[in-house]
Amino acid sequence: MRTLNICMLTNDFPPVCGGGGYHTLYLSLKLIKLGHKVTVITRGTPGNTTYELYQGVPVYRARYLKLYPFQSQIFGLFAHRIFKKIEPDFDILVLNGPIIPYFGTSIPTIIIEHVTARKFIDNLAPGSMFSIIFKLFSKFYINTDVNALKKAGKIVTVSKACAEDIRTLYKLNDITTIPNGVDTSLFTPNIGATDTQDKIILFVGIFGPIKGLFDLVQSAKYVTRSHPETRFVLAGKGPLEKDLKALVHDLGLQNYFEFVGYLQRDELIAKYQIATICVLPSWYEGMPTTLLEGMSCGIPIVATRVGGSSEVVIDGKTGLLVPKKNPELLAGAIVKLLDAPNLRNAMSVNARNIAIESFDWNKIAQKFENVMYSMLNNS
Repeated sequence: MRTLNICMLTNDFPPVCGGGGYHTLYLSLKLIKLGHKVTVITRGTPGNTTYELYQGVPVYRARYLKLYPFQSQIFGLFAHRIFKKIEPDFDILVLNGPIIPYFGTSIPTIIIEHVTARKFIDNLAPGSMFSIIFKLFSKFYINTDVNALKKAGKIVTVSKACAEDIRTLYKLNDITTIPNGVDTSLFTPNIGATDTQDKIILFVGIFGPIKGLFDLVQSAKYVTRSHPETRFVLAGKGPLEKDLKALVHDLGLQNYFEFVGYLQRDELIAKYQIATICVLPSWYEGMPTTLLEGMSCGIPIVATRVGGSSEVVIDGKTGLLVPKKNPELLAGAIVKLLDAPNLRNAMSVNARNIAIESFDWNKIAQKFENVMYSMLNNS
């Protein structure tokens, strides 16, 4: 199998980003380890385009202006200028969706769809300016998403749920599902850890309007009544942070919540390793990285039964699944695990084993490599 020179186009990328950006980073690192060359083009700042090596990955950060609803097209304009200069070097272009700009090229193109724009917008919580803008311009965003999916030579989704959404909502059928991954050699359990008096409920992610974080805060009212030793640790940033902190204050839960911001990888792993439960109360998900990271660290999961979350978590074996938008049932699941250390221990072992067997990045990257070779051989 020949070495491929791959260009990855993504809306965001570390050090500050969501799950899609980390998907691009880890997939790039593993493809490089397999012997391929990878260059990333992502969003930068309104200033000049920059170039750097990030953990050994060449990264162009294109000029980017956050002018809604045209931010994707603006990014596409500056990204295309970079791409045209280096296009002859590449064998394949990989777009990391959703709502990713598509520009014409003769190079074979794969799009990795994490969620559909249609489902994402439909599940936005009301009230925030972010939600208002996306719902107001929903047709524009959905058309951008569909355009890239239709023009790409191959569609890859990170979950079966996302694949089904594309089939039913966009009427596209040639889809391959390759799940998100986790580096199980980095995200490992703290073997020497002992059960502590304080119980840590950990959320990791963007404080955005599909994450169900107001439900999590409401659930804390019930959890802390029977388990006052519980602490809710929220790692991340996002547009709803101010409102979340205000709700915590209004409910008198300040002593039970800790907002720790974005964490570097070592800091994040350390948080997983001391967590009692990893929680994700989302209203919609593709294939959430945080659940895979938590499982790889041997942490039982409590999550809502939505999208790819229900494909990651085996209810009763690696965690508990609850309906979305229901703080009382969410609290009930958390309390159930807090009351059952033996069940948590069993789930911890199961979660770690399944992370290694089904979601290790080495295996995921090889599956993606096979898709690229198959596409090139048939083109």
